[in-house]
Amino acid sequence: RIAIEKLRPGTFFNLIRFDTATHLYKDKPVRLSKKSVKEGRRFIDGLRPGGGTNIYDSLEQVLSAGDVDTIFFLSDGAPSAGTFVDPSRILEEILLLNEESQVTIHTIALGFTSAFMESLAEQNRGNYIVAGQ
Repeated sequence: RIAIEKLRPGTFFNLIRFDTATHLYKDKPVRLSKKSVKEGRRFIDGLRPGGGTNIYDSLEQVLSAGDVDTIFFLSDGAPSAGTFVDPSRILEEILLLNEESQVTIHTIALGFTSAFMESLAEQNRGNYIVAGQ
């Protein structure tokens, strides 16, 4: 919730919840406003753990949509659902998908350390942090 409030005025943002499937806050990014912040907070407050961890498909959805320059990727688990679940394969595929657009991917591991999340950030010019430890 705090991250949305820290965005610069005029920023476009979107939120994606992922478990076994992916679920978008909005069909396309929305401009930061009091209304979009309030709606975004409601979306975040409605998040509940469940299902698998579909990392590849959620990132692929964002990268394929275009018009994105930065992703803040939060996860509380290792890949366990989706098109690819092998961490090495996901890293390879995301590298290929992101080759042209050069989107920065920052990763935040929630309550655990992850060599995969660290590598994902590193190969995509992002930062990796572990939150909740």
